[in-house]
Amino acid sequence: MNEEEKQAIQIEILNTLVDIKKLQLTRKSLLKEASVLGIIALGIMGVGAYGSMERWTDFPIFQAAIAAGGILLAIAFRPLQQCKGEIDLYEKKLSELESLLKKNNLEYKADVRVSRDSKGEYVVQKSIKIGTIK
Repeated sequence: MNEEEKQAIQIEILNTLVDIKKLQLTRKSLLKEASVLGIIALGIMGVGAYGSMERWTDFPIFQAAIAAGGILLAIAFRPLQQCKGEIDLYEKKLSELESLLKKNNLEYKADVRVSRDSKGEYVVQKSIKIGTIK
């Protein structure tokens, strides 16, 4: 493997690691939002169960509350599932790059830090070293 190929793989690995870290940050914020919606959904279900036990109306309030809560839960957790799927794709790509390095008796050490600033933009610090396997 020549230096140009090593450099291309270094860039690809770093970009993949940065994307994974960004998605993990996004997933963390989505989890906070989903937990709020989940609590609201459980509250709706609880009110529906209480209303059904107290027989506030002849309308099937419990079933309607369960349906509404289920819809809210689906809305809350769907973006989390999509984000997890994207993370899995990037991790698969990273494992393919790692196996390519191992075939050439190479290994890497990377340090990637991703955070958000006050404007919500990503701040990325990254470094990588590729060396031969000892």
